[in-house]
Amino acid sequence: MFSSIYTNTHHSFTINEFFNKTIHLRKLPFFLSEVEIASFLEQLKQHSKDSSNNARMDDGYFYPFPYSTIHDQASFDQNHLYFTSGADFHKKHESFSKDLQSKLEETLQVELHPLNYQGLDFSKFNCRILYAQKNGIDIHCENAFIPQLNPAMSSWMESILDLKNALSFLLVLQAPRQGGELVLFNQEWDDIEILIQHEPYADRHDISGGMFKKHGAKNVQHFMFPPMEGEAILFRAAQIWHGINKIEGDNNRITIGCFIAKGLDGKYYFWA
Repeated sequence: MFSSIYTNTHHSFTINEFFNKTIHLRKLPFFLSEVEIASFLEQLKQHSKDSSNNARMDDGYFYPFPYSTIHDQASFDQNHLYFTSGADFHKKHESFSKDLQSKLEETLQVELHPLNYQGLDFSKFNCRILYAQKNGIDIHCENAFIPQLNPAMSSWMESILDLKNALSFLLVLQAPRQGGELVLFNQEWDDIEILIQHEPYADRHDISGGMFKKHGAKNVQHFMFPPMEGEAILFRAAQIWHGINKIEGDNNRITIGCFIAKGLDGKYYFWA
């Protein structure tokens, strides 16, 4: 798998090549123009980092709340911060979200359907603002979060789509001056299932792969993708273990993205 993780950005591809595991990652340079990105970043600056619509962590914050915050003890209803913060984001950035969805559909040549459960709208996109001089994002894969989700939500999602093979789409809006690379490992969830909430903080940020070696993995390797403003990346985030490397300099790393999965009905769904 690792030898083919990076594929030529100039060759055409189809979304099903990801689901068939023919390709694992694709870089899309100049996905949005500098003008489009600058306009959205200016809007984003008006949003307080201390807003109740943010999911805060030591190394940065998410806006709106990511769906993984609907943990197993949470109420799965319209008052949950995931849904209220998603509604806030949609209200403030509806035009940008529509344009981004259209561009993504044009690139993938498929129609993307939002998720809605009993009148509850899932977020379409999510921004990640990671602070300079901080540790980025823990090494994880999206499947590692499924056991922590609200059971009603995860069961419903798995009844309509192939959740365990979802893709991640991320677009770099602002790159740090140094660091902040997307780090992908040659380890998949089906090969090594680790409950990361039980792992020490240092191990979850060790790009040498100590967390995997401790659990018996051999020949652990990683590949790093420096963030480039305006560039988008698609990769098999549900299965492939990955993280964001430490951010150097004085520039925060800002991205926007979503997950994409194939529905059991043959449609393609997206959420964040």
